[in-house]
Amino acid sequence: MTDQVEAYQEAVAHALSAIQDLGDHDVDDAFVETVLRIKALLIRQNVSAYIPIYRAREIRAVGEENRTSAYGPPPPEGCKVDGRAHIAGYPVFYGAIDQDTAIKEVLRTLGNDHTVTKLYVSKWWATREYNVLEFLYDDEVLQTESAKSINSRSLARLKEILAELPGSGADLLTVCRFVSKHFLDDNYTVSSKLSHSVLYSEKSAISEHVEVHGLWYPSVVKKHDGYNVAFTPDFVKESMSLRLVYEYLVKDNTDKGVRVSIKGVGMVDGARQVVMWFDVALREPEFRRIQCVIEGDFIVDIGEESVFCSGVHQSDATTVLNTVFKPVIADLAGYIGTIDVDIAPGSLIERPVSINLLEPLEVIHSGQRYSVKAINALVVLRPRFKQRNG
Repeated sequence: MTDQVEAYQEAVAHALSAIQDLGDHDVDDAFVETVLRIKALLIRQNVSAYIPIYRAREIRAVGEENRTSAYGPPPPEGCKVDGRAHIAGYPVFYGAIDQDTAIKEVLRTLGNDHTVTKLYVSKWWATREYNVLEFLYDDEVLQTESAKSINSRSLARLKEILAELPGSGADLLTVCRFVSKHFLDDNYTVSSKLSHSVLYSEKSAISEHVEVHGLWYPSVVKKHDGYNVAFTPDFVKESMSLRLVYEYLVKDNTDKGVRVSIKGVGMVDGARQVVMWFDVALREPEFRRIQCVIEGDFIVDIGEESVFCSGVHQSDATTVLNTVFKPVIADLAGYIGTIDVDIAPGSLIERPVSINLLEPLEVIHSGQRYSVKAINALVVLRPRFKQRNG
């Protein structure tokens, strides 16, 4: 048995003892150091630089949205209380791997009684691969299949490590799950101190193992269906690039997602450290892949030339577009949900739409008559840009 294996087995035993004896006020440097020797085993190395990171925030000061500095981490003087992944006075860059999660997180931070109409979502890329500390959870704690899938990959990597630590497997899992649980807790006592040690302390036990640039953990507000990240300001400054900024009006915040209308897109001028804004309007939508759902949930592909018929006179028949889609899309056009493509001249926004009909309608397609209970289609929106004055 190697000295390294013996050292990890001893560290596992010490960490297990530490969490079993932990009281409300026992989260000191010694506890953090002990536990982090175990969490060092859960580092995901060489994360792709091509995974976009989104950060949402509210901006109130006039003109601040035009400066690239508005979208980075806050200054130390603006970091006054502990958070999930930081302690007061030591800010981190909070982001998410999708826009919906980023927006939900900032809405939660602002509070349910805070009326927000406008938010800015910045899109960032890392300029190199990086390492993150990834957390492990019990599947019964996680609420979505996507979170469980990511968790299972982490567990698979851990099992490879456990093969090298005979006799310590169950204890190691206990320690890992204890620490991870605190990243789902609104009491930040443990998570903030552990995160600070990971991200800021050069003498941390984890940094002796391998350099860690950030943390990766499931979003509580998204019911673990999205993932958050936290980076130090230095990593953002040295190894991340701001690419785009979206200006949204928030319409609604539901379990299925945040609904917004897009008002503007900001292009980044890195040399001048400014954001150049373009107002965005959406052209009249196009409809593709139109389908009828008939009795028995069978789907029939149809086209725009197909008609709904009144059942009385063929002259009363009207196209699918005029009968069903245009009134609905009139409401949806400015209410499109968060954007999953880069909005730029020539780009398209595609949204699947499913419309349940209040009562079955008859449709004639290719000489066949069908009783239709729902309509599916892909709605294509083409943004129109105009450079903003001032």
